[in-house]
Parts: sequence; structure tokens; C-alpha cells
Amino acid sequence: MKNNLLDQPPPGSIHFDDLPMEIINQIIYWISDTDLDLNLDPAIPTHRSKNNSSPKYVYVLNHVRCTGYYSTLVSLSSTNSFLRQKLGPILFKNISLIRINSIDSVLCNPKRSEFYSDKKKYQREFIKELLETNFQACTTEELARTSFKSHILGDATYKSRFELKFAMSNYVTYLECDNSVLRGSTLSLFPNLKALKVLDEASEDPLVGNYQIENLDYLAINARTLMNCAKMLKLLPRLKRLDLLLDYCEIPIHLGLTKIIDEFRNADKTNLTELALNLNSSFSIAYEDTITLLDVISNNSELTILSLRTKRRKYFDYPRQDQSRWPLYRSYSGDKFLLFLKSLDHLIIDIPILEVLRFHPHTYNRCPDASVEWDKMRTKTLTLVDQASIGPQFSTYSRDGAGVLFQAAQFTELNFQYGEALEEGHLHALKLVSDFVQFMVDCGGSDNRCRGYAGLKNLAIEKCWSVTDDSIRREYYCNIMLKLNALEDVTNQSTKYKLASAAVWSRTPFNSPRYRIRDVYGITYKEHRNSFDGAIPARSHRYEAVFHPKADSANNNVFWSIETSLADFEQYTVRQRKSSLWN
Repeated sequence: MKNNLLDQPPPGSIHFDDLPMEIINQIIYWISDTDLDLNLDPAIPTHRSKNNSSPKYVYVLNHVRCTGYYSTLVSLSSTNSFLRQKLGPILFKNISLIRINSIDSVLCNPKRSEFYSDKKKYQREFIKELLETNFQACTTEELARTSFKSHILGDATYKSRFELKFAMSNYVTYLECDNSVLRGSTLSLFPNLKALKVLDEASEDPLVGNYQIENLDYLAINARTLMNCAKMLKLLPRLKRLDLLLDYCEIPIHLGLTKIIDEFRNADKTNLTELALNLNSSFSIAYEDTITLLDVISNNSELTILSLRTKRRKYFDYPRQDQSRWPLYRSYSGDKFLLFLKSLDHLIIDIPILEVLRFHPHTYNRCPDASVEWDKMRTKTLTLVDQASIGPQFSTYSRDGAGVLFQAAQFTELNFQYGEALEEGHLHALKLVSDFVQFMVDCGGSDNRCRGYAGLKNLAIEKCWSVTDDSIRREYYCNIMLKLNALEDVTNQSTKYKLASAAVWSRTPFNSPRYRIRDVYGITYKEHRNSFDGAIPARSHRYEAVFHPKADSANNNVFWSIETSLADFEQYTVRQRKSSLWN
């Protein structure tokens, strides 16, 4: 009886777990100096941090995301089971079994020169951390360890409390892996997985898996690999975003995209709101399978963001398959494409892809449908991407094609992401897009039946690529790596942080002022009035676009999320050409 009394807490005492969440939040804030809100649902923590400004679905190291207080939170999570469950989703949110940082994607390193990518090594390290190191902090180590065995005393379904609640794999919501993880039951270690990026070359063999990932919202994968993985195909209608590398050089012509198309077609309704198609060639947009895939998804989904990009790195043994035998869309691909814009809030398209789209001659002169009521408060954005902008004007095909898109979808914002190919490239880019805006205003000419388009409200231009700035950034990171390899700065945490925080969208202190910083302009329209009687001369502007600088109140994370996904595909999924000099 005496021992039982000793085990009981004193009258009026309170456990830490029983404190109100507001008090616990204040305790964590006082200890770690970060504004962290722990919700009642441990799977959905709300993290209000100044560093939490990265694009969605990108690999950001956990200690970079929680810069300044990560080690403190790790210590807190080790104090009791309550804080372990509350802080786990923040501490172990992102895991990559492919790389330890993004340097190889940032520098576009050749496959044989990758510094920080080794999928076999990092998979072994993760399994060791999960199945060995973590157990040592568990009071019932042996019981927790046996839970991960396939057969426990005749009960194959046995799961320990450690595996179900405290193992770090329970808190992973973003995972990068290779094709081997899609086999077997490895993915079942991540029951709360929401984002999966498969960074590996196309798999030609079936990938049979034994796992259930019901919460998956995002998938980035090679189309050929996807068609060989029945488990992933079944998840397509549930996804909210799909990033697909559509490499027609790796897809058998007799199969095409039938499996993917049928999966969307057979679904009554899908959850897909964002689609990023990364094509191996700009001409692939005119293939019948590409148009059919877009058509099926558009009919069964409420797409709000559509991205059409082309890869930039060359193949190994290119071309591996003759693409000339792929059937083309039999009608005007551009007119069909216009039907996909009805629900879009944001369209991102490469200029070379836009030039391939073909419209009926009457489409260029078609006025907007007056019967369609457009929400004037709705923001609709068109992002044009040109990695080597040489100006001084858009080509006729791209200019007229973009004009048709504006008339059909009534876009209100134009973003121009360009690569500098000439000196003073920013001035060339600004003149190029401002002339294009004026062209759209004037495209009605003197014909009063169809006035030019004057619905554009904002213009943003951003220099995303530059030979000079890209070289500066490469030299900056290479110097850091040389210091670390020479053991000159091995203990300097700030030096290591510079490498760990490198991202596709980042810049260095030595880059030019306009590199990856948007210039935003508001657009107003001034009407020209003729003081003389009679008709306005045919060549005079009835409206003139007036540009005025404004603060960049919105980030460009949608574009950089897709650009990062494309860069990762190019680094790890595209079969890279071997160097003729060294291989």
C-alpha cells in the first residue's frame, strides 16, 4: 500500500502533458525563440516561421527549415512522448534517400561528378538510423526492435508502440526515393506520406509493391516508371498535383500513354488541381497522346495550375527511339488547347512549346465570347518562359499564339521568366514584353467590332538564367566545397549551412542585382482622343499601355516549385549523355 502511494502524484499536481496548448507554445517559444503552434492534431502542425517561405514540394533540409532552433527542438522532442509526437512532424518532415542536399541539381553536375548524391549509401544510413540508433533511446529497446521484423512469435501483424507512434518515419510527409523503393513494402514505413518524388531513370521492369499510402497528394515520376507501377497508377485520381516527365524516347509506341490516360478516364472525378508536364521535346505537345492526356484530365479535374515545360539536358545515346512515328493530333492542336484553359488560374508554358501549337486562321481574329461572364476580381496568370531570350521581339508564332491565349482565357497578369543571352538583357526583356502588351492592345486595329485586349493589370519580369551569374554561383559553391574538403572550415557551421541551404531558386551575395529578383509593373491604359472631326487614323493607337513600377507583393513560388522539379528530373531521371572525352 505504501509503494502505491509513492507512485501516485501529490494532490493538486499537474503533468506537463495536461498543460493548455497555449502555455506549451509559450514554453517552446521561450526556449527555442521560434513562433511554433502545436495543433491538437499531431499530424498537422502549424509552423509560423520566417524561414518557411520555400516553394511547395521541394527538398529543404529539416535543419535548414528550422534554422537556429533545430537542435533545441530535437532535445525537447527527446524529453517525453508527448513532445516527440508534437515536434516529430516538424523535425522529420523531409527525407531524401537520394541526396543530402541540392547542390548537384543546382550545379547540374554530370552523373559521374555528383558530390552529394548516393542513393545506396543514404538508404542504408536511413535504415540504420531507423532500426538501430533510434531504438537506443527507447526504454523497451528489444520490444521496439522486434516490431520491425516480418514475423513475431507467430503474429505477423504485431506493431509496437514505438513503430506506431514514435519512429521518425511516422512523421515524414515528403520523401525522395529511387525505383527500388517502389518494390516491396518499404513505402509502408511512411504511413503519413503526402509528397513522393521518384528520382531515378525510367524502369522497364514491373514494380510490384506491397504498401498503402492513402494520404499522398503529390507525385513526381517518370511516365515510363509510372506505367510499370500498378500501385502508383491507382493513386492518380487521388493526387492534388502530378509532375510527370513525359519522355517519348523511352515509351514504346505500341503502348503510348494508354495506362495513364485510362486511369484518369475511368475515374468519375479526380482531385487533381495542378499538373506539370515536362516534355522531352517541344514538338511532343503536338502528339495525339499528349493532347488526349490533357483532354481527359481537363474533363475529369478542376485544374487551376498547368505547366508545360521542356527538358534542357541531352540524352545518353540520343536519340534512343525514333520519335517520327508518333501520331500527331489530327486537327489544330492550339484550338484544342484553348479548351483546357477554362478553369486555370495559372498557365506556365515554354516559348518553344507555344510556337509549336497551331491555331485555325480564324482563331487569331476571333473576339472573346461576349456570352461568357468573367470574374473581374479573379487573378489569372500567364507565365512565359524563355531560357535564351535574344529579342528584340517575340517571333510571329509566339506573339500571335500568346495573344490568342490572352483573348481566350482573359489573363490579368503576365510573368516573363527569361535567360540572359545578351548584354543588358534586362532592358531587352523589358522592351520585348512591353511591346507585346502594346501589340495586344492594338490587335483590334481600326476594326471597331473587336477591340484589342486591355485586361492585363500586372507585368513581372525575372532574369532566371545568365551565363555570367550562373558561373558566379558555381564558383561560389565550388569554393565552399574546396574549403570543406581541405578541412580548412570543417567546423564552421555557417559554411556548411551555405551548402545545405543551396536551392535551384537561390542566389549568392555576388550575383548581379537583377538576378532572380522580380521587377513588377502595374499596367493602366490611356485612351487617345482625336481632336479633329472624322475617323481615327487606322495606324493611331486608340489605347496606350502605361507601365508604373510597384512593389512585389506576391512571390513566384509556383514557378520555382515547378522549375525545381524539372531540374531534379534532369539531374536524376534523364539518362545523361556520356562525355566523349572521358568515357
